[in-house]
Amino acid sequence: MEEGYAGCDVSIYNVPKPQEVVYCELSLTEKAGNKLKALAEHDDTLAESEPWYLYIKVMGGGCSGYLYDVQILDDHPPDHTQIVVSQDIDIVINVQDSTLLHGIEIDWDESLMGGGLKFRNPNATRTCSCGISFK
Repeated sequence: MEEGYAGCDVSIYNVPKPQEVVYCELSLTEKAGNKLKALAEHDDTLAESEPWYLYIKVMGGGCSGYLYDVQILDDHPPDHTQIVVSQDIDIVINVQDSTLLHGIEIDWDESLMGGGLKFRNPNATRTCSCGISFK
């Protein structure tokens, strides 16, 4: 086998995450906060439950190696998470994703093509034009 060859079992979908854990600081713009609150308010499953949380995870995949996975849930955060508050929204992240998410700003784009959450990640060395894949 060639030196430096990773093998067939290595995939961009199984990219190892950094092992370091940091206290994650991230922020939502006012526009993103207002839109997320409106989405949660109009979700029948969340309307009856308080509180709800914005879960942000990093998964292997996409064009650049990692993808953001964002969900609004009423599930209480498990032990292996950090909760960051921005725009009066509790944002839950896995501690293993903290170095990849530290310092990001999340905005909302209303454009017809590709609108939705937009991530500005100062840790990304490469991003895709889709806006949800990074390395």
